[in-house]
Amino acid sequence: MKEKKGKCPICGKGGHDQSLHIIEQSWLYELIKKYRPEWVQEDGACPKCVEFYEKKIK
Repeated sequence: MKEKKGKCPICGKGGHDQSLHIIEQSWLYELIKKYRPEWVQEDGACPKCVEFYEKKIK
């Protein structure tokens, strides 16, 4: 997973210094898009949102 900085586009939390993960796993990308169709992969997601969606498939 690559990282960038900024506010999470999914939950809206965080700030300029927050690390956002750029989702590269296709299964995770598809899962997030299912629930958040407006989300853009290149915008990334905060660690809490990544963890939330990873738990949805377990």
